Amino acid sequence: MPRLSTLICLTAATTAHGFIAPAPLRAPSGDVSLRKGVLSMSSVPKDEPRQKTQKTWQELGEALANPFTPPQDKPALLSDLIGMREDIAASVTKVLNRESKPEEELLGPIGKRQLKAQETVRRQLRDDILPSARETLEELRERARSSDSRPDPQEQFRRLQGLVTDRLDELTASGKPPTLPEPQKLARDIAQEVRNVFQSTPEGLEQPPYTVSVANPEFEVREYEAFTVARRDMVGVKPGTNRTFAEGSSFNTLAGFLFGDNDQDMAMAMTTPVFVERGGGEEAMSFVIPKEKEGDVPVPRDKTVRIEEVPAARYAVREFAGFVTDAEVEYQRQQLLKDLEEEGYEVEGGGVTVAQYNPPYTLPTSRKNEVLIRVGEKRVGEKEKE
Repeated sequence: MPRLSTLICLTAATTAHGFIAPAPLRAPSGDVSLRKGVLSMSSVPKDEPRQKTQKTWQELGEALANPFTPPQDKPALLSDLIGMREDIAASVTKVLNRESKPEEELLGPIGKRQLKAQETVRRQLRDDILPSARETLEELRERARSSDSRPDPQEQFRRLQGLVTDRLDELTASGKPPTLPEPQKLARDIAQEVRNVFQSTPEGLEQPPYTVSVANPEFEVREYEAFTVARRDMVGVKPGTNRTFAEGSSFNTLAGFLFGDNDQDMAMAMTTPVFVERGGGEEAMSFVIPKEKEGDVPVPRDKTVRIEEVPAARYAVREFAGFVTDAEVEYQRQQLLKDLEEEGYEVEGGGVTVAQYNPPYTLPTSRKNEVLIRVGEKRVGEKEKE
């Protein structure tokens, strides 16, 4: 990413008259004003003027390099970027003179987020995932050596054959061929899923409503409105145990309910995030029910799924990228508790909720995960009382 930003800034400093660069290595004197840049992610009708917003050259550079920026918007972005060559030269000068770090001067918000995400994923792999994978592999080897039973290939084939046959029977039960999606809609859906590989927040998925009351670089405080969820307890999950099976089983059961395994055979839209409550008693996974269905939620066929309303509440939220492991959740929880203590917030309860926003195929550095802790009012310090 730093190389890309450097390439952009050098390209923007090039004009038809040659390469423009500051002669001495010193920043331009006086204040450098930023001209307004165009950053539109969708086409604008010709009869309507473009809406201009104040953007830094780093943000314009990221928009220009973004493969999902509409091609018709890129000439205007490039024009605005070239017009800001003085700002680009000032940033490059600071880096060359070692007045600022390259990532601070040359990266925009997306690049800085990606850099932080890379550091997070690297730490997760080094301290948690790879050591855990080695222990799991040794455990599987030990089980294989101590077990006398071996899977029967013929029995496995018969089971697979039965699953395929059952599925074909379901598709042909009505006597009509299955309905195929419209080609245009299918193409839009595929394009959307491709974009979701790189995006921290998936497109087109409803989220529970909230407002941000406090925001700072490390965490934010949200005021959530009440919303409805489908919840399933995760039985058998204990500290130090592998939760993969329990979470996978709960996810599949809840997804099945959402997609039609209910008394109305009603398929509902997928939502985000998936909530997992940890600590403070039993652990559970929850899917958010779409707002339009809250008044008419179908009854789950699976009795382990409960429909519940989550009351309005205030939560402190800390975001992180990468993988959701036990060690990472505990690390993020401790960091959030430390920040809340410093800011004077009252923590309510001893549990933590984990929110996961992305499908499993999203790049680890682009994933958006959160830890949420319920908080009360902010304590008033002695200085504030005076």
